[in-house]
Amino acid sequence: MAVFKADIQDPNGKLVSWNEVDDSPLKSLSGSIPGDFFQQCGSLRSISLANNKFLGQIPDSLRLCSTLAAINFSSNQFSGSLPSRIWSLKGLRLLDLSNNHLDGEIPKSIEGLNNLRAINLQKNKFTGAVPDGIGSCLLLRSIAFSENSFSGSLPNPLQNLALCNGLNLHKNKFSGVVLECLGQMRSLETLDLSDNSFSGWVPTSIGNLQSLRVLNISMNAFTGSLPESMINFQNLLTVDLSQNSLTGSLSSWILKLGVQEILLSGNRLSGSMDSVFSSSPVNSHQKLLVLDLSHNALLGKVPSAIGDFSSLRVLNLSRNSLKGGIPASIGDLKALDILDLSENRLNGSIPLEIEGAISLKELRLENNFLVGTIPTSIQKCSSLTSL
Repeated sequence: MAVFKADIQDPNGKLVSWNEVDDSPLKSLSGSIPGDFFQQCGSLRSISLANNKFLGQIPDSLRLCSTLAAINFSSNQFSGSLPSRIWSLKGLRLLDLSNNHLDGEIPKSIEGLNNLRAINLQKNKFTGAVPDGIGSCLLLRSIAFSENSFSGSLPNPLQNLALCNGLNLHKNKFSGVVLECLGQMRSLETLDLSDNSFSGWVPTSIGNLQSLRVLNISMNAFTGSLPESMINFQNLLTVDLSQNSLTGSLSSWILKLGVQEILLSGNRLSGSMDSVFSSSPVNSHQKLLVLDLSHNALLGKVPSAIGDFSSLRVLNLSRNSLKGGIPASIGDLKALDILDLSENRLNGSIPLEIEGAISLKELRLENNFLVGTIPTSIQKCSSLTSL
């Protein structure tokens, strides 16, 4: 690595004190990397050029570093396609090329990376389908492909990745039905399929993912009702199913999971919420922080049992067809920051008890049939900035 100083632009003099045994991160470097740069790095085990301003293509000579276990070129300005031989580095455990301008497709030869534990290609310009060969990387723990232009359906061999705990495919061009085989990835803790074009029903096998903590399938074209198998989730903290075409009534189990955030806005859910709230177990009342059921077709009244969820910070029931009055129990929500009941058919007056929601910062009640005056007691909500 002694040739590094001569070949890399270092306008801030960051390499003045650098020597061959220095393993501190290299920062504030720029320019392109010479094509033959890695020819003298045959025994290199790990390389990180992250968080610099390198540009141009990643040199093909990287293939000569046959002992590499970790490559981190994240957060630079690298562009073009990857050297084809990078997929033949059999000892590679970590490949992080995120936040660059790289393009091209992942080749079938990825199946040869038998030691790969984590691959991060997010925030690039990669295209094409994810090859079946990824299912041969049996030691993979983390797959991050978000914010690219990958397309096609999910490869069936993903089900072979029994150790994988993170799958992030957010904001690509994936499409088609999510097959039941996804439920075989039983170690998943984070599943993000958001902002794609997936369609069809949410697979029943998703209930097998009992280690799941974050589920985000928002901004797709999923249809039908949610599978009852989702009641099997034991560790779920956040569920975001918003902006799909889900139908049916609000599932009775949704408030029985002890989830912190439930986001179901922008679907076609219908029916009353009353029984869902009244049957919720006491141990879930202190856990729920965010509930967004806006922009659906929900009917009936705002449940008085909503006041039992004393930890709620955000409650959004706007753009439904709710009738009746605002329940006095709203005043029991001492931690509530945002209350949005706008664009419904609510009537009556604003309850005096609203003064109890002392943390309220934003209150939206427009486009209803409310009458009377705003209670003067609302001044006790001293943090209120939007009304």
